[in-house]
This record gives sequence, C-alpha cells and structure tokens, in this order.
Amino acid sequence: MFSLRRFKLKLKMYFLLATVYVVVALVSGLVSYYLDPFDFYAVFPAISIFYWVTGILLNYALDRCRYQPNKLLSVFMVGRTVKFVLTIIFLAVGVHVLSVEKVPFAITLMCNYFLYTGLEVYLYYRYSTWHSKRLNSRNAKK
Repeated sequence: MFSLRRFKLKLKMYFLLATVYVVVALVSGLVSYYLDPFDFYAVFPAISIFYWVTGILLNYALDRCRYQPNKLLSVFMVGRTVKFVLTIIFLAVGVHVLSVEKVPFAITLMCNYFLYTGLEVYLYYRYSTWHSKRLNSRNAKK
C-alpha cells in the first residue's frame, strides 16, 4: 500500500544520499586535482555518477528487504560484490575505451571506491541499527 509519509521519507533519504555523494565527489576531486593534476578530469564526473547510481541501487535493495531482517546482511554483501565487479569493468572500459592515463585513473577510481565503500558501510550501520530498534520497539508493543 502506498504511504505518503514513507514516500517523503524515501525522497528525503535519496536527496541526503545525493547531497553527501556530491560533497564527497567535489572534495575528492579537488584533493586529487591538487595532489596530482592530470588530464582525465573530463571523465571524473562519470566516476561520481557511477558511484551515486550504484549507491542508490544498493539503498533500494536494502529498503526492499526491510521486512526480512535476516537477509539484510546478505543483500548488503551481494551489493558490495556487484559494485566491486562493476568497478573493475568501469576501470577496464575507462582505460581501454576512453584512452585516459592508466595509473592516475586507476588510483583515483580505487580511492573513490574505498571512500564510497566506507560511506556506504557507515550508512548500512546506521540503517541496520535504526531497523533493529524499530523492530524491537514494535515487538515490545505486542
């Protein structure tokens, strides 16, 4: 059943996720530009968009298993594995098709991978603790 309150909460969560990802992308782009300026910054927004889209998909998958808390960790780990494989594919496409410098592109992509992975692990931790508190309060009411 459609709930306007739940829809607003999801919209707020996706907006917050997008805002955090944009801030992280800008900071990581500026830091990497000042540490080692090189010539692939026309491709750099694609890295951030790639991680933002995969983050949204992982968040959607976690939201779909909200009534099955025993599957939460499994879905998160499958999402991590899929994201890692997609990152390797993105790296191969970036190096072979886009003809950017290999080493700086790979270093920047993997640094962003670890940065966004840390961010998603933190968000998963917050989501799972919120979810367990909600289930505990619901069970206590019964």
